[in-house]
Amino acid sequence: MQEARCQLYRSNTTEPPSSRDTAKGLTGGRQNKSHFTSRKGPNMQSGLPVLLCTVVAFILFGSSNTQSVTQTPGPVNKQEGESVSLHCSFTLSYTYYVMSWFRQLSNGKMTEIINLYSTSTNTKKGRYSISHQKGNKAVSLTITGLMPTDSGVYFCAVGEAPR
Repeated sequence: MQEARCQLYRSNTTEPPSSRDTAKGLTGGRQNKSHFTSRKGPNMQSGLPVLLCTVVAFILFGSSNTQSVTQTPGPVNKQEGESVSLHCSFTLSYTYYVMSWFRQLSNGKMTEIINLYSTSTNTKKGRYSISHQKGNKAVSLTITGLMPTDSGVYFCAVGEAPR
């Protein structure tokens, strides 16, 4: 199973954790070759929380009809209060399908954040919005006003929908 993981960390400098620490702490020990960078805004003070979202990958349900899966971006750094977008693209042979984003909490519990049917283009639920690019068979999750409680593992799932 592949995943997107977000974790909050506090930094006394503008340097993110080392890639070794990041790979161990965020991806369960699997190697992550992505380089992390953090930016300090003009009004940002040292020690402010930084939301580190590591988008490693995601899962698709109904894999028997799935030909390919692509995700972007790789790991990103965000300050608390900023927004982040996670992207999921796919090819499948379903005419009608449902796209969902889930978050796995540190206790392992999976929670559906938001979903959208293939006949729709977007929806919003609180700070979460989902956008479907039908022609590209892609779906994006945007989270605004990032908070420490947004930390967790994020999954994109696509499955056949009832007609």
